[in-house]
Amino acid sequence: MHRPDSQLILVDTPGLHKPRTLLGERLNDVVRTTWAEVDVIGFCLPANEKIGPGDRFIAKELAGIRKTPKIAIVTKTDLVDSKALAEQLIAVDQLGRELGITWAEIVPVSATAGKQVDLLADLLIPLLPEARALPRGRPDRRARAGHGRRADPGGGAGGRPGRAAALHRGGRRGDAAA
Repeated sequence: MHRPDSQLILVDTPGLHKPRTLLGERLNDVVRTTWAEVDVIGFCLPANEKIGPGDRFIAKELAGIRKTPKIAIVTKTDLVDSKALAEQLIAVDQLGRELGITWAEIVPVSATAGKQVDLLADLLIPLLPEARALPRGRPDRRARAGHGRRADPGGGAGGRPGRAAALHRGGRRGDAAA
């Protein structure tokens, strides 16, 4: 995501799950390695689905990561009414409390309706360290690993300081069986 004052690099990791094959084990390794290398973790939980065993499994894994800030992102808010959204926000807060996760933020968003997406970016950016700007379209290995930059819009290295984050969706069908 490019803004005049920042460049935010988001990494969508594969689903963490109970591996049944070597490939499944390797994918889980990619997730955990990415979590260890990023500056912020966003945990996405749909507003229209109750928190399930897969979500709890992933949240338990996140609870073990102490130094990295975590944002709970309640997605698909356009699919529920305000009562259901409030219930999901409370459930996400309770999940964090049960597992010892201090959410830096809990943010309801709808990408489809464009609701609070800019707010989410506004909340992510201050949680990230300043760094050298990266040119557009040419991410280095650290960018692919989830490190972000606040970039000079012209792509120059002397631009404004930069930043980034990784996103992980909650456990859905087949993901993270407890």
